Amino acid sequence: MRRYLHLLIAAIMLSVGAASCCVETIHEYPDEGRAYVTLTMNVRNLAPEIYTVVDYTIDNANPGIFGIDEWRSLQTRTFDAPQFERYYLGENKIASDKWNLRLVWEIYHGSNEEVRTGRGQLVERNVQLIDAAIELPSHTCHVELPGGTYTLLAWADYVPLGREEDYYYDTRNMAAIKSDLPLREECEDNDLRDCFARTYEFRIEDVKYLGEPRYAETTLVRPQGRYVVLATDYKDYLELSNVPVEQNEADCFYPTFLNVGYSIPEARPNLSASNIGYKFVPQRYIFDQAEMVSLGDDYSFVNGKESHLILNLTVTNPDGKQVSKNENIVFAMPSI
Repeated sequence: MRRYLHLLIAAIMLSVGAASCCVETIHEYPDEGRAYVTLTMNVRNLAPEIYTVVDYTIDNANPGIFGIDEWRSLQTRTFDAPQFERYYLGENKIASDKWNLRLVWEIYHGSNEEVRTGRGQLVERNVQLIDAAIELPSHTCHVELPGGTYTLLAWADYVPLGREEDYYYDTRNMAAIKSDLPLREECEDNDLRDCFARTYEFRIEDVKYLGEPRYAETTLVRPQGRYVVLATDYKDYLELSNVPVEQNEADCFYPTFLNVGYSIPEARPNLSASNIGYKFVPQRYIFDQAEMVSLGDDYSFVNGKESHLILNLTVTNPDGKQVSKNENIVFAMPSI
């Protein structure tokens, strides 16, 4: 039996997002040597854009037995523009009556290099809760600052409704944000692993002169890539498990490593974990106008332009019987 599984890789635009440090000079008018700065932070929370699709074929010498010894990469297709019609991950489905988008930011006196090396001076840290259902949300803050160079470290993630404290990610140190690993392994809702980040450096000059204030604005983007595993044999899963595919359980396991921490000043992962996984509820999925079943869906922080992952995937029915087992799925998580 020949089965086809597709891995959809969501590439993120780090080149214009969290991996770059934007520098802007703001000429503001002062009050006794202090400028009035209006800073707007946008969050680009649209569905991830698909640039790369990796197709895998499984050749099984034993029809009716869903186990494999080898994965063979057939083709990798990379596009100049995102493919929304054929390859689509779907919009954010987080319930706004249960969850908030949480925006956390810190302003430092000093350049990003000074902040990165621990020489920046913290001016303020604040938190703002935003309706999780808002598309492309933004928040504006007002600060009084003397002349000099400043760096904004901004982060956004999802927390239970009304909660300002850390939940899924530990943000006490913005240079070493890390996932809550026990919660990561328990959580079956992939959207809760979504997050956004930005480093933004700006300068205030000529504070001794009066002038018209200007606005500084920046946008937070995903520091992660995302993949989805799709199986073409939707009807076979129904026959083997004798229940709707949603009643089965997929055990997704990373035998080598997964990036689980991130440094905003350095715009790169700085922590990994091995031998971890997550549970996933298989879903009916329409891909390329065909009926399939999704078996896995996850995010990972991307190191540079590309990070490689290895995934083991086992599906069981409600009685605990193994429906399928696929090991050593190797794929790349790119950023463009």
